[in-house]
Amino acid sequence: MPGRKYTLEERLEVVMHYLASDEGYRLTSARFNIPRTQVRIWVAAYDAYGEEGLR
Repeated sequence: MPGRKYTLEERLEVVMHYLASDEGYRLTSARFNIPRTQVRIWVAAYDAYGEEGLR
């Protein structure tokens, strides 16, 4: 079963929230109802490639 598709804006919002807060992966994933692993992947991609990494 394929997972939900997230827009670039949604991904960027999650990453920016994670970086601006001290909530960590668990609380950020709960806030946005997104798997914790997905948040980690997006943050790592953003750290490595900037916004282009989230496309």
